[in-house]
Amino acid sequence: MANPWETRAGRTGETAREMYERASSFFKEVSDKHPGETVLVVAHNNTIRFFLAGILGMPFSNYRRIFQDNTGINILDVDGDDILIRSLNLNAHLND
Repeated sequence: MANPWETRAGRTGETAREMYERASSFFKEVSDKHPGETVLVVAHNNTIRFFLAGILGMPFSNYRRIFQDNTGINILDVDGDDILIRSLNLNAHLND
């Protein structure tokens, strides 16, 4: 919890650094292959929170300060390495 950047989840899983680097690489690849298009990406809660913490420049030890509902929707504009966060954790669909 104190240093997820270097600590392996469950001792054998990814570190926050590895997860962030994998997600960053993925978003760059998607942006390069689908410029200007809308793309739906589904990911696990921690992957989303680590990625958001990274693009916001937050210490990764604070990633739990980003709340992410199951099925919460985040809208990002991705252009290569440039990422604009339009909306976080939209969840009106959960109230139906």
